[in-house]
Amino acid sequence: MTQKVVYNACYGGFSVHEDLIKWMRERGDEEAKEATISGEYYSDGSGPKGEHHSGVRDISRDNELLAGAVEGNTEYDGRISGKHASLRVAEVPDGVKWTIDEYDGVETVKEKSRTFS
Repeated sequence: MTQKVVYNACYGGFSVHEDLIKWMRERGDEEAKEATISGEYYSDGSGPKGEHHSGVRDISRDNELLAGAVEGNTEYDGRISGKHASLRVAEVPDGVKWTIDEYDGVETVKEKSRTFS
């Protein structure tokens, strides 16, 4: 079995289109309900979030509904990626601890390793 991890494959950075977050909310996804969309207030009561934002960033990379939409395995047929993103899914073997490595917005899913200093 594998874990599905969503990452950004282009310069610009990870973001999910707000329409996908709304669709996920309609399906009862608790994490999507907590994500902040343009015009909404942040969970701490500040805001509202500016309309210029390019997408939603505050959602887990291993969210099953998000990964299914990115792979095209759901009935969702709208935009997936935020304004400057191109989302893809990596399959990581079960039990492997993973991390996201990022350079100028381009991301790679890597196995976590120990670092000592």
